[in-house]
Amino acid sequence: MKKVLIFIIFFSFSCFVSPFPVFSQQQSEHWVCLKIDRGVITPGNELVKLRADDKAKPLPNSDTYILECISTDHGQICTTGKSALDQIVYKQDNTALLNGAFKFISSIPHNPVKSDAVGEIGTVEWNANHELHNGMHSKYLALNYFTPSPTAAVGSGGALHQQTFGFDFLNTAKNCLIVAWDPFGRVFDSQSLEPVMGATVTLLMKRAGGNFTPVTTNDMLGGNIINPQTLAEDGGFSFVVPDATYKLIVAGSNYTFPITNLTALHSNYTKIYSEIYPAATGEEIVQAGSIQHRDIPVKSLGQPTNNPPKLMSYFYNTEPINQKIVIEGKVSHPFTNVTFWSYIPTETDSEAQGKQLLQLQADKKGEFKAEIDQSVFDKEKGEYFGQLVLTKTDLTQLANKSGFFGKVLSMVGSLFKRVEAQTQQSTTVKFDPIPTYLEGYAYDASGQILPNAQVGVYLSFSNKPYYQTTTDEKGYFKITSENLPTMPYGLRYTTVTGSLVKATTGNFISQNKKYLAENKTNPFVFKNQQGKEITKADISPTVNPVNTTTSPVKQTPANGLILIGVLIFILVIVIIILITLFIKRKQPESPPTAPGLS
Repeated sequence: MKKVLIFIIFFSFSCFVSPFPVFSQQQSEHWVCLKIDRGVITPGNELVKLRADDKAKPLPNSDTYILECISTDHGQICTTGKSALDQIVYKQDNTALLNGAFKFISSIPHNPVKSDAVGEIGTVEWNANHELHNGMHSKYLALNYFTPSPTAAVGSGGALHQQTFGFDFLNTAKNCLIVAWDPFGRVFDSQSLEPVMGATVTLLMKRAGGNFTPVTTNDMLGGNIINPQTLAEDGGFSFVVPDATYKLIVAGSNYTFPITNLTALHSNYTKIYSEIYPAATGEEIVQAGSIQHRDIPVKSLGQPTNNPPKLMSYFYNTEPINQKIVIEGKVSHPFTNVTFWSYIPTETDSEAQGKQLLQLQADKKGEFKAEIDQSVFDKEKGEYFGQLVLTKTDLTQLANKSGFFGKVLSMVGSLFKRVEAQTQQSTTVKFDPIPTYLEGYAYDASGQILPNAQVGVYLSFSNKPYYQTTTDEKGYFKITSENLPTMPYGLRYTTVTGSLVKATTGNFISQNKKYLAENKTNPFVFKNQQGKEITKADISPTVNPVNTTTSPVKQTPANGLILIGVLIFILVIVIIILITLFIKRKQPESPPTAPGLS
């Protein structure tokens, strides 16, 4: 009895003094984007100043976790910047994961911060190790936990969000501003103009005696630098160092460096690269107050570089109100063609290819942004976005696409799917859909229904449930849009016997294809707890889409469409006038009458 009493006292004491939050029930999550002010670059670091967005603030009087989400080749990974805090927020150490994979070091002094009565957090300063991002992109968000109301009914969703959520965040993922940590140079093949991977770039610093030696951590104020750097598929390198005089060296078994004459490069290099080192800039790099950019050509000892394109990093989000998905990414090769495809699942194959949704071309940095309208998907067939295909462009055959007529020719060429010399080399990247409404049945891998199972929604980078509910005795459950994230997630079912079954969102749609079609259920609409589908036409900035019960607002013609129509009309009139004047000028004038003749 004495031992039991000691255990009870110890357990009670640990609950009160624990430095980590102890939740009595499942917490729901509230995410908002933060405004960004870029700070001043210091050696090895960049200060990013963050504050709440007036359109969508953190919850008032709440602990607010500040997060940096990094784009990777597997999608976004979010972190608090501290391993111990990551274990609380995600139940896994994303800080160590990013540091191990990308040599990422980034944090703020105090996390979480406390929001005030109106959701303001003041200015939060995040120290980002700029040196180690090297071409990745960042978003900054705020996360609050709150206790939802008790479950209304088994299988119908486990919580009601009573707080007013920011309409702007639910409506659009575009409001999350992105910080682009661009590389400060690329190494490329002098003939094919493709980026070079596998070679190393070493930075040398000029010493007091005039000699150059490699930069080390002792030369850095923060002690952080990777030197030499091994080039990835995009050929990018990045050194953020104190003001001084430097040199660069590229080494690789299949390449020679340096190239000292610009005539040795394919002439199209000017459409992609700049500050060519050392042919156009000289060998010594003097940094005084601003970071220097250099692109470096090398000569291949064999055939010119010819590698398949790779998706280096991307963000993938949904806009629930607009029924859109937004993908912002970076490809290894400049001007890569990016084609987006849907899947139309069958009972046995959740990844049966559907139709082409969109095609675009990345810019010279390899960056692209796509918005895909999910309202056009075939609901009867369970269609959803499933993959993109990266098709390399022959950089030596780039057409002149500047100016109006160049753009017109480019558009016409894309319509006819004109393929140039090297555009056949492609890479396929698969995606799981991001449903904004879930209703159906939980199945295991063999297709057996799971009654009375716990259902957990997990972000792709987290082992902590974003939301939980339970299936009924028939295995049915429903999770409304208020309780689903706008980022990629998966489902985890825990059976009554304790077995864990993981399912992708694609699996859920495929397994429930018949149910969704028969009940005319669209998993890509915003549907609230009252069973009402909310669209952009139903929303005003003062309306809460979570709890609204107002009637739909009739949609009026967009001002943008009217303006376009007016401009087209004016353009047609101008063209007619110009043609008329041109014809009149071409007509021969009547010969003058000779003097004295009548």
